[in-house]
Amino acid sequence: MTNGPEGAPLRIVLVEDDEPIRRRLAELITDWSGATLVATCATLAEALAAIEAQSFDLLVTDLKLPDGNGIEAIRLVGKLQPQAECMVISVLTDERSVLDAIEAGAAGYLLKDAEALDLIEAITDLMAGRSPISSRIARVLVRRLAERGKAAGRRRTGRA
Repeated sequence: MTNGPEGAPLRIVLVEDDEPIRRRLAELITDWSGATLVATCATLAEALAAIEAQSFDLLVTDLKLPDGNGIEAIRLVGKLQPQAECMVISVLTDERSVLDAIEAGAAGYLLKDAEALDLIEAITDLMAGRSPISSRIARVLVRRLAERGKAAGRRRTGRA
């Protein structure tokens, strides 16, 4: 996989506050010949600085950070580097977090608690135009869309 500029390895910014998880994800990325880890951040402040400082192809971010929310990083990517993709890796499964991340620009959303989180496969899928989403997150989205569909149907038929 070489979706970086002119066939170069994919340039990735990783944002994760939990050190053992950050180390494990960083190791997966650095061991992969298709990517280069250009920044590893433990806080939102570090992530925002990295986004402003360099060009990259993919932001992989946690949402719950000690000094803020990864959604702010996703929004900044959309403003400063709209060509870059964003993917969330989080433990948060509540509807608001999921919807806010996707509305901010995340194209993928994976849960950290997945037994066999295949980060490289998820990155490859995302960069190929697909949206890797954990099944529990997909369920949140399906329920939300079903609720919207029911509400729209009630409005069309005049029932509240």
